[in-house]
Amino acid sequence: MTCHRPLLSWQSYRIQFVLKTLFALIMTMAAGLTGAQAADAADISHFALENGLEVIVIPDHRAPVVTHMVWYRVGSADETPGKSGLAHFLEHLMFKGTAKNPAGRFSQVVATIGGQENANADGCRRCQHLCCPTRILRF
Repeated sequence: MTCHRPLLSWQSYRIQFVLKTLFALIMTMAAGLTGAQAADAADISHFALENGLEVIVIPDHRAPVVTHMVWYRVGSADETPGKSGLAHFLEHLMFKGTAKNPAGRFSQVVATIGGQENANADGCRRCQHLCCPTRILRF
């Protein structure tokens, strides 16, 4: 699978993401949702942690759930010719577990609390996402 867009700098990806987020927000509001249902542009937070991790928080209080997504800006389009499949392999490693948390344990815990988790990919990126009820969060 190839990426159907030209390779861009990290800054360009960041700008694209923010523009797509704002477009989605505008389309949601245009669909007739009130300001209380959809995230107000002023409520969206975008910042970077000291380790370089980019964080974007988009509040949405329409359902009592929290969704966490980790996006990796790498996909099959970034692979070296003759060494294909590495990006997809890394996606599957996210579910393999560790010595302290064997394979399947994380998925079992998520399911026990009523959550769902999965991963998906295309030629340009990888994403792992988790959705769970807010009642299990400790503040």
